[in-house]
Amino acid sequence: MKKHLPASRLFIAIFCLTFFTAFAEEPAAVNKEQIDLEKFPDKNLMQAAWDRYNAKQYDAALSYAERCIALYDTHAKKMQASLHAPIPREIINQYWVLNDVATAKFIKGRILWIRGDFKGAKSVLSDVVQNYTYAMAYDRRGWYWNVSKASEDMLHAIDLGIDFGDSSSSLLTSKAWESYSKKDYKSSLAYAEQCIKMYNEAAIWQQKSLAKYPRKEEISQYWALNDVGTCYYLAGKASLKLGDKQKSREYLKFLRKNLYYASCWDSKGWYWKVADAVKPK
Repeated sequence: MKKHLPASRLFIAIFCLTFFTAFAEEPAAVNKEQIDLEKFPDKNLMQAAWDRYNAKQYDAALSYAERCIALYDTHAKKMQASLHAPIPREIINQYWVLNDVATAKFIKGRILWIRGDFKGAKSVLSDVVQNYTYAMAYDRRGWYWNVSKASEDMLHAIDLGIDFGDSSSSLLTSKAWESYSKKDYKSSLAYAEQCIKMYNEAAIWQQKSLAKYPRKEEISQYWALNDVGTCYYLAGKASLKLGDKQKSREYLKFLRKNLYYASCWDSKGWYWKVADAVKPK
């Protein structure tokens, strides 16, 4: 069976993607479970919440998130109401109150979901979707993501009963493969479509940067192209298994036409060209 090898990361800062990720802007390390809000300036509350969340210290993360919400929610909603279009990238940081409150609520929703409070999680995430449309969060890999759309993705995952994890392209692709091999075609399609939704722009950019198929030692550099191309392949196969021939054809046609240099690692020790695995019809 063909298995996916997680691709290496490249920093791409020329475009803005909308996706959920557990990797927020790198916070300062915190080793103690105790909650000492006085040590954090108000602008650092959301960062402290991320740090504790990533350390799986959920009580502390929730306390920091809720403090941020309590202090700034009213002003954040006023900021949102003043906006009629996405925030230009160069001034995103000026809207830190809006961004931090929405992200704090996203973290809170995520914690409630982890603890099995699906009703509470959906309530908080729905609030973000409806009331913080233009809030953005920074990913340390070099781009901003829309918190409202990430919350919408999380709601979709809850409804499906699956977990997108950190939403990295490698994780989503691996999960899509794993689900497909287990004949769980619905989940396989969900993982594949999430990867496509989040990384399609990056994949197309990497495809266009190539004049020919990359050398073997360079293939892993094109992580988005490889993962998204593989997910188009899996989405096409899963759609066919689910009885949607038209959707299957659309996914596979896009792969052949637009991502023809995508590769996937085979556990036997070589790369195979994803588009070549698709028979034209």
